[in-house]
Order: sequence, then structure tokens, then C-alpha cells
Amino acid sequence: ACCRLCAAEGARVVLSDVDADALERARAESGGQLAINADVTSEADTARLVARTVDELGSIDALVATAGLHQTTSVDAIETDEWDRVQTVNVRGTFVTVRAAIPHLRASGGGAVVTVASQSGVIATRGEAPYAAAKAGVISLTKSIALEYGSEGIRANCVSPGFVRTDLTEIAWSI
Repeated sequence: ACCRLCAAEGARVVLSDVDADALERARAESGGQLAINADVTSEADTARLVARTVDELGSIDALVATAGLHQTTSVDAIETDEWDRVQTVNVRGTFVTVRAAIPHLRASGGGAVVTVASQSGVIATRGEAPYAAAKAGVISLTKSIALEYGSEGIRANCVSPGFVRTDLTEIAWSI
């Protein structure tokens, strides 16, 4: 939906996803110009994503970081590696992506960074500690980005929606 809206408003849209099939479907449905398969937890993939975007489109004026992983598990039941994976995709993925884009936003004379967290990062919900902690991290990271780069014309804002029906949340709709 975000990509469709941006494309409808005239933005040159580049989509990225770790799932190549889902990525191509999203590109076709959204009107995006470019689809680049990448894993946001990989610095190499993210650097390649940003470099290819700049090579093909000339600049980056805005970044919307939406990658996320949800895990519904109680604190005493989650395995450490599951906890780490949720933090890695949500927080590290956002960090790595924004960090790779910052030099290009500077080169454009500024721009916008929009991260996507969740109401779960603000309001605790039973059984969502891993996800809530990660999304709280995204919120705090975005505040830091805004403070660090605002004077350079790089705006940073975080959107924290409530429950939205997506492939990520589809399991919850069947309960």
C-alpha cells in the first residue's frame, strides 16, 4: 500500500524483500520501477541494494524501512535464537538500511527516512515481548536518527500502526 501510494504520487519506487516471489508480486501490484532481492540483516545485501538504486535512479531522496518479523511467544518460552532473530530483522535491519542510505540522502541535500514500528513498541501486549522490544528499539532508533541528521536536512519519522492485516499477521486472523 505504501509503494502504491508513493508511485501514484509520482515517486520513483524501489522495492526490496528477502522473498523474491513476493517481491515481484509487490512490484507488479504497486507500480514500482525496480525490485531488488535483498536481506536487510546483511550489510552486503543492503549496500548492494542502495548502490543499485543510486546507479539506476541517480539518487535516494527518501527511504521507507518496513522490514519486520513478528514472534508471539512468552518471555519464558522463547528460545534465545528466536529472540535474536526478531531483534535482528526489526532493529538491525532498520539500522543497516538507514546507515547505508545516509550518505546518499546527504548527497541529495537531505531527504526523508520513515521507519515502521508498531503500537506494540509503545503499549505492551501479553505474549509479544520479542516483537514489542524490537519495535520499541525502532522507535528509539528513529528518534536518534532525527536528532543526529535533522540539521543536515534529513528528516526521520516513525509510523507505529496498530494491527494491520498482512502476510506477517495472517496467522493471527485465523485464531
